[in-house]
Amino acid sequence: MKADCLGHVVFYVKDLECALAFYRDLIGFKEIGRIFNGKAAGLAPITNFY
Repeated sequence: MKADCLGHVVFYVKDLECALAFYRDLIGFKEIGRIFNGKAAGLAPITNFY
């Protein structure tokens, strides 16, 4: 079975701001929203891979 795309992934982290600095600022994902009083963030790739 071959995977064509990835829908979403959930990571539990101790330090959200540190994780965002990596995924958003270094890797280049776009922050698309926050929930749970800012304790969780949604990120998406800037370009679609599919």
